[in-house]
Parts: sequence; C-alpha cells; structure tokens
Amino acid sequence: MCTVTYIPLEGGFCLSSNRDESPVRADNPLVIEKLGNRQVIFPRDTKGGSWLFASDRKEVVCVLNGAHLKHRHQPPYRESRGIIARKYFNYDHPRDFIKSIELKGIEPFTMILAGTEWLYMLRWNEREKHIEILKPEKSYIWSSSTLYTPEMTELRAKWFQQYRKNHRPLSMDDIKFIHRNGSVGDPKQDYVMNRQNIVCTVSISHVHVLEDAVQFEFENLMNKENISQSIQAGITSTR
Repeated sequence: MCTVTYIPLEGGFCLSSNRDESPVRADNPLVIEKLGNRQVIFPRDTKGGSWLFASDRKEVVCVLNGAHLKHRHQPPYRESRGIIARKYFNYDHPRDFIKSIELKGIEPFTMILAGTEWLYMLRWNEREKHIEILKPEKSYIWSSSTLYTPEMTELRAKWFQQYRKNHRPLSMDDIKFIHRNGSVGDPKQDYVMNRQNIVCTVSISHVHVLEDAVQFEFENLMNKENISQSIQAGITSTR
C-alpha cells in the first residue's frame, strides 16, 4: 500500500490515502481511541495498528510500505509498521518520536507526519532512518515502493502535478477527484488500481484538518460503505 497526497488548504490541509491491499484484508472499522494524551481517529486493524491516524491536536500520521526501493520481505518482524505508527502518540512532537523510536527488526516503510506548522517524512530501510523536513505550504504525492517502480511513481506524480497546475487552488472536491480518477492509462497502476483482484485499492481516506476540527472520511470500496467522523477540541461526532 498505497498512494498518499498532502495538500495545503485555506485554514489547514488534507492528507489522503488510497490503500492498496488484498481484498480479504479490506474490513477495517473506523474507531476513536485515546492514545497518550490525544483523542485519535483511525481505521483499526486486528492488532490495533493502522496505516492512518488523525488526532485532536491536528496531527496526521500515515505509513506506506517500503522505503526508497522495493525490498525483500523477510519475516518474522518484531512489530508491524501499523503499531510503530500508533506509537507516535506516546511522544509530544515528531522530532522526539523520530529520534527515540527503535526500528531494529521492523520492515521498511515511509511515514508521513503532518501538523499545522510542520511536515516530516521518515524512511526506514532496515539499516538507518532517513529524515526529511518538508514544506507544509507545498503539495506532495507518495507511492509505495513495494507496488510501484520508480518509473511508474514518476508517471503518477506527473499526472498529479499536471492536475494541480490546471486546477488552482485545489478544493476538497478536487482532492476527491484526484484519488478516484488519477490515471496513467493502466488499471494496474492507476490511483484506484486492480491487479487481477489479488491486490487492489480497497479504500480511500481523506483527513481534512480545519481551523477548529479534524474530519476523517473513510470510503470502503469493497462494501461501498462511507463513514465520516470528526474531532473538535476533544469532542467527537459520528455520522
């Protein structure tokens, strides 16, 4: 998994994720839990982890499989990458998490850490951490190295940049269109992809960080279920 975008918006930002996975692993209920000193919304897997978290402190944590290049899968691993992402909420700032988190024995990943005033990318390649401080005022796209070659990643990014160029400023409707319709002319490589139903895009998530709230929209493409939850100053609502 997956395809992730970060897009700044007036009063906040949106981080979106298309999750590419086996269809049999598509059922992840959206829950709200207290992690550390935050209320956190996330699609919970059976082990309690996730690929995407959003907190009432306007923080978003998203993890993609793989670092810079596709790696060889060599289990067993000490913990899942989804549990590592969950552990972010034991820390007060991404700098503390990045410095202190122990990653020996963890499968390679790329993690995006977004807040209202900061944006970090952490990559782990089984040997060392690679940290990049990004610019919150810029837009970004990532594709999992386990599923997309560097050449295909570049083509997907070009489509994204061209759409942005033609639709400034981007709206939430634009972002949803991107994640539904982004295409390089190959169903196996499109933003909503399908590789003979072995791996396909099983869900689309949008975390919209506003001035006074965080809204999490989750669309399960397998059962056509749509869920929206929001957190505002420690108060949660569901519809």
